[in-house]
Amino acid sequence: MSSPSIFKDHARKSFSFLIDSYGFQEQALGKFDNNYSVNFITSKTKVIVEGINRGLNSRIAVGSSTGKFENFDLGDVLTVFCPERSLTDSDFEKNQIEQLSLMANLLKECAEQVLLGDHSSFPKLAKIVKKRAKKFSRL
Repeated sequence: MSSPSIFKDHARKSFSFLIDSYGFQEQALGKFDNNYSVNFITSKTKVIVEGINRGLNSRIAVGSSTGKFENFDLGDVLTVFCPERSLTDSDFEKNQIEQLSLMANLLKECAEQVLLGDHSSFPKLAKIVKKRAKKFSRL
């Protein structure tokens, strides 16, 4: 497990394209935010890069920067935009820092529409999340 500062340094480096190519800015963490996270924001879109599972994995979430943050997982975004590029078990066998680079590349390659502020895919993403929640509620 890396320290929060090491994780954040790697997250900033891996996701610097958000600032350089899409006009995102880093948003200060709120009182209740994960210390292992970096938030990037524009006037329309928010991307959260976070360390999860006690330093074993990384997670990327996207949503609107206005109103309630939808918190759509990168895996769901890939299902909609690049179904052939889903995250696999072997991707999660990589260490947390290696996952950041992989996830940054997938976000850049597959979610440009969202990064540019087009949220027309959000209803479809919401249906995917709702369907999964319903499935797990039966377990």
